[in-house]
Parts: sequence; C-alpha cells; structure tokens
Amino acid sequence: MCARRVQARRLIAELAATIAPEHHVTVWVNTRDVDTRPELYLTATGSSIESGDEGVVGRGNRANGLISMFRPWSAEGVSGKNPVYHVGKLYNLAAAQVARRLHEETGLDCAVALVSQSGRDLTDPWQAITAIPRWA
Repeated sequence: MCARRVQARRLIAELAATIAPEHHVTVWVNTRDVDTRPELYLTATGSSIESGDEGVVGRGNRANGLISMFRPWSAEGVSGKNPVYHVGKLYNLAAAQVARRLHEETGLDCAVALVSQSGRDLTDPWQAITAIPRWA
C-alpha cells in the first residue's frame, strides 16, 4: 500500500480513537486502488465531478417514486446510472424487495438498506441493515 495512504489511514484512525474511544473504528482509504496497476483513484478535488462522472440525474427520481421525509429513503438518484459504479440503483430495488418479502412473511413494517463500498463486488454489499422503525 502506498506510504501516504498508510499514513492517512493511521492519522484518521488515531483521530477517531481520540474522538470516540468507546467505539471500534475501521478506516479504509481508496479501496479501489491496486498498487500494481496505474489506476489510482486520485482527484484534485476529491470528487468524481472533475472526470465527467458526476451522474446528474435529478434527486427527485426515487426508485419507488416517493420522497418520504418521515420514512427511510436514499438520496441516490436511480435514473440513467451505470449500475456497476452507482450500485444504489440496484441496491434500492433489492432492498425494497427484501423489505416487501419480510413484511409478507412477518407482517411487520421494516426498513432495509444495502450499503456498498468502492471496489467491492456488486453481489457483496459492505453492510446489509434491517430495522423495524418506531412507527411500526
């Protein structure tokens, strides 16, 4: 791993341990980087906007057509996104199917979120979270 990424990772972990010593924090830096390939994810601004990958699709385009302020929802706009790099398109739909099935089998309202991490395989979410909201 690049020495600067190692240093950044260490400094961030030390700061997190100082701020929240009661929590275990794992830090990842540039998870898509592979040092043996010249494909490092480095940008001047820290954003993909400088390389033409801004993905402007309108934040009103929810997978289910609703913007529900008191229900869990994602800010991920799904229309026109490449599902390889913007997994929220598929994860939103998959999470909705899981929540629907859990409701059918248990009768409980629930919220499901699938969380990706850059560089992980699409079929391997970094986290899968299921919650029974307070209103249920």
